[in-house]
Amino acid sequence: MTQDQIDPAHLVPGERYALTGYFKSSSNVSDISFNYLLRGDGMDDIGNDWDDTHPATVDTWEAFRFEFTIPADASPSNYTLYLHLIKWNELDVDLWVDDVAFEAA
Repeated sequence: MTQDQIDPAHLVPGERYALTGYFKSSSNVSDISFNYLLRGDGMDDIGNDWDDTHPATVDTWEAFRFEFTIPADASPSNYTLYLHLIKWNELDVDLWVDDVAFEAA
């Protein structure tokens, strides 16, 4: 999932935000990872290392929540938010994401 051209007026420097939603998988293989990345021109990327703790239960919606702070000196012309759900093997696995929200924490 990618959300491009996020107006910086919606993200206050120094404030904390959360990326939340639900996901599920057709398999509980341990080689599935979760990652987010917030990118803005002229600033360092904000993101997390690959989270490989999911999914816990097959075909069950699980909540996710990532929190982060916008750097106090951030002043990009726009932001792009990426959400990645990746499997690291060759098995057939269906992955779903739903009800994703990006809001003040």
